[in-house]
Amino acid sequence: GMGGHKGGEVASKITADFMCNEFKLANSDISPAVFLDRSIQSVNDVVSNKAKEETEFEGMGTTVVAVIIKDEEAHIAHVGDSRVYIFRNGRPFFMTKDHSFVQDLVDQGLISEEEAEDHPKKNRILQAIGTGPVKPDITTKRLYKGDCILMCSDGLSGEVKEPELIKETSLSEPMKACKALVDLANERGGPDNITVIAVHIDNGDKPPKFTSSSQKKGIRLELI
Repeated sequence: GMGGHKGGEVASKITADFMCNEFKLANSDISPAVFLDRSIQSVNDVVSNKAKEETEFEGMGTTVVAVIIKDEEAHIAHVGDSRVYIFRNGRPFFMTKDHSFVQDLVDQGLISEEEAEDHPKKNRILQAIGTGPVKPDITTKRLYKGDCILMCSDGLSGEVKEPELIKETSLSEPMKACKALVDLANERGGPDNITVIAVHIDNGDKPPKFTSSSQKKGIRLELI
């Protein structure tokens, strides 16, 4: 959440409550991707209207990440700079792309990923629930036994590096991993609110031997 003394707290609570309630009421035949898009668009209107009705909440908004797991697939949606990671075989497999000013610079090739980490406008996001029109990114990824899913706000990803995220989520039970990661971010100053959810996939098929283009490329070069 962001904006005002209470605004961010209110916007994030409205969003979490609304999406959970919509999920409970949803028809079983609706696809997860359609549900995620519709519910995010709907809650965007709800938060926007709340901010217009009460001046103390003017300008409030919130990021959102959501994952629905169905039939061995993760359906992932996000708005803003909170993230969803999937780690596989102790390596990064998938990460959402921030809706941020700095990520846009990276995409244009104007700055590097390394420069983005310490950019002065790192926290400037381009879209958020309640602040205007939103276009959630929605992705579907096949899951395998042993996969780890991590959802977090930038209060965590901004302070704890990816190798540390992988290590903690891979070696610890989900709740222990969440607590350890929050503690680690706080030890480094904890300048922002920290929200973390970890999910371990305990059932399903074993993952394929190679799960990313970079791994395949390495093997191809080795064969050459």
